[in-house]
Amino acid sequence: MENEIVHTESSVAWETIFHILRTRILSFELLPGDMLSENALAAEMNVSRTPVRDALTRLVEEGYVVVYPQRGTIVSLISEERVRQSVFLRVVLEHAAVDLLCHQKLTPKQTGLLEESLIRQRAMLEEHQVMSMLEEDDRMHHMLYEFIERPYTEDALRMLDSDQMRVRYLQMHTFSYSPRVQLSPMMGWENCLLEHRMLLDAIKKGDSEAACLIDVNHINAVLWNTENLRKIYPQYFS
Repeated sequence: MENEIVHTESSVAWETIFHILRTRILSFELLPGDMLSENALAAEMNVSRTPVRDALTRLVEEGYVVVYPQRGTIVSLISEERVRQSVFLRVVLEHAAVDLLCHQKLTPKQTGLLEESLIRQRAMLEEHQVMSMLEEDDRMHHMLYEFIERPYTEDALRMLDSDQMRVRYLQMHTFSYSPRVQLSPMMGWENCLLEHRMLLDAIKKGDSEAACLIDVNHINAVLWNTENLRKIYPQYFS
């Protein structure tokens, strides 16, 4: 979790504050329904209210927080409908990206970068670094778009995937490490690593049909787990 303090109000100060708050929300340091105070955050970050307000505006745009008149700014509850729509968009975009990459073929350098990502994910799993695992998962998938020279395509997801990201964090944290709620081995992060390995192997072979099927199932796992997670954490969902 990031707890660093911003000491200067540069043109990027609001972006730093945004990333700090986003990480706290994704890692459930800030819980759905928590109130956020501009004054308190400005004092903590050692800045004026302006960059804090700008960061909160960005968080509102991406669905992490909501502003209620007369009530204030609150960390949003997770919406199952937003999860469904985010998964739908990711499936459509990534199916096209994986298909194109299979026909384009990976270079040795690109293969190496993806293999290194899998190694990092394995190490993070063993150390129970859930937030780092989530970020590395995202980096690996982002590389697929970079390799087909469509790095900005994935940005379309940023306005919709706040709820999906939080569900993925809960999925990793809950199903990977707590025997009490290990409903199925297919829900844990170990299975996600296996899917990543299978996806990379299929892309390396140029097998578009297999790669797309593996990737679609991998992404849809978020939907399959959302209902169970809602039963475990009803207070986090709308």
